[in-house]
Amino acid sequence: MFHFLNKHIVLQWVLIVLMLVGAGYLIFTRMTLCPPDGQGLLYAPLHAWLAARPLAMRVTASLLLLLLLLLIQRFFAVNKFCENKTWMPVLFLLGLILCGRFLELFSPTWVTLPMLAAILLLNTRDANEQPVKNRVFASGIMVGLCTLIDPYSVWILLFIIMALLANRFSSLKEIIILICGFEIVYAYVFSVGFLADTTPVIVHLIKNVEYFGIIRHFASLKVIDYVLTGVLLLSFIYMVATLTRYFDTKLIVLRKRFLTIILLFVVMLVTLVFSQYAFRPALIYLMLPLTLLYSMMSLLKNRRLLNDILIVAVIVLLCL
Repeated sequence: MFHFLNKHIVLQWVLIVLMLVGAGYLIFTRMTLCPPDGQGLLYAPLHAWLAARPLAMRVTASLLLLLLLLLIQRFFAVNKFCENKTWMPVLFLLGLILCGRFLELFSPTWVTLPMLAAILLLNTRDANEQPVKNRVFASGIMVGLCTLIDPYSVWILLFIIMALLANRFSSLKEIIILICGFEIVYAYVFSVGFLADTTPVIVHLIKNVEYFGIIRHFASLKVIDYVLTGVLLLSFIYMVATLTRYFDTKLIVLRKRFLTIILLFVVMLVTLVFSQYAFRPALIYLMLPLTLLYSMMSLLKNRRLLNDILIVAVIVLLCL
């Protein structure tokens, strides 16, 4: 089914348009704001501003969703995972977001996902196209800015370091540059806080960030949640094994990009566990790596039925 969809652009666009309409309906009729308790430094004022302007919240969410779709589609196309034109990343991402009902809650993760997609795209180019140090420094600044709203996005730093090591033989200097880009954001924040005499407030907010929401809400997990977790992990192992064989015959650069997606899934899984969100809302962190992996799986001719069953199983479990 998904291999068939991958070959028909018109059908992809028909489904994408229908899902965009559904996404717009959910955003403008059901979306609510995530409470500011235990969140990043800037989320509280952002929450207050958006709470007073419901239309602005919905427009912002719509723009962030469109930006996310464009960035992830661009990342997939630039890396040339598929030789032919395809919009499967947009199709899968919209489908997963709708089935997981993630559009019903505007949380800091809606800033993290486009920022993460932008970082992926920024670091896609080869080292000889643009100085690596510039991109690494910019990535550090982007992560720092993102953590001001979503503190759990700090794990993206680990992902960038791992991706640098996997894609090129990075020196310690590049890792230090990445950390410096991250730290310069907080140096600026504390400098402004010192001048405005709000440093104790900043420290208090940082100390009161909440963690391990899944563990704290462990008793509320349902049987379907355990089943979904098992299917996600098993399907991830299966996709890694299957796609590894597929990319063994491809260019080295494609193999490195595929390894980057695997690392992204692992780091986002860690982020999910460390976040303050309950199991279902926290799954939004996995949407980007799952989208990319599913889009790659739709390229495969072998075992198409098994591939479709695993993907549909996750989609159905997300709906339940």
